[in-house]
Amino acid sequence: TINAENQTLASITYQNFFKLYKKIAGCTGTALTESEEFFEIYNLPVVSIPTNKQMIRKDWNDQIFRTSKEKDEAIIKKMQERQAFILNEAWNARQPNLPINTKQEALILASIIEKETSLKTERGKVSSVFVNRLLREIALQTDASVVYGITRGKKVLGRGLRRSELKKDTPWNTYVNKGLPPSPIGNPGKASIHAALNPDITNYLYFVADGSGGHAFAENLREHNINVAKWRKIEKTDN
Repeated sequence: TINAENQTLASITYQNFFKLYKKIAGCTGTALTESEEFFEIYNLPVVSIPTNKQMIRKDWNDQIFRTSKEKDEAIIKKMQERQAFILNEAWNARQPNLPINTKQEALILASIIEKETSLKTERGKVSSVFVNRLLREIALQTDASVVYGITRGKKVLGRGLRRSELKKDTPWNTYVNKGLPPSPIGNPGKASIHAALNPDITNYLYFVADGSGGHAFAENLREHNINVAKWRKIEKTDN
């Protein structure tokens, strides 16, 4: 918490907030749903995201304040420190025998979890899929990482992945390369960091969208193919 006593607080408008958010996340076009994680990881209370340029700063008792003299870099530094604190806490409380050897690897896995699901209730399951694959030395095969290899977080892809892109060998192509990619692919929230280091105990190796905003999980390829067929049918119906 930054003590803002006797300091002049500058206005943070909706536009400026998301400009800064995108700068921190390292990408543009960030989904609004991810902004809740932004509030959470930096110890800000989650509030309704405004739909206009009104002030988003309210009577927050635990907030990283922007003072009139602070620049974006100073705020980012505070936020990085907050993330490091959360990561340290999660690391010290991590499950034993995980295929995660460093805090950086935990952050990488957390960033993948963050991109793969927006549901907090699913993050432990999603994490278990990736942890089980790492333990079995199975390629992670996560589209989100492949997308990052194409865009480097500088733009939204805005379309589905092409087969040629799934085969292109980039360090972030987790279809071609086993193990974790070399860097985070986004800015993970507290729930995803926790899930990376405390996955659910499952035998899941696969998951696919289920049409409800969540995912269907499977322990083997046969079950997964059934779930994929259901999702394809939903896709055709929606189109």
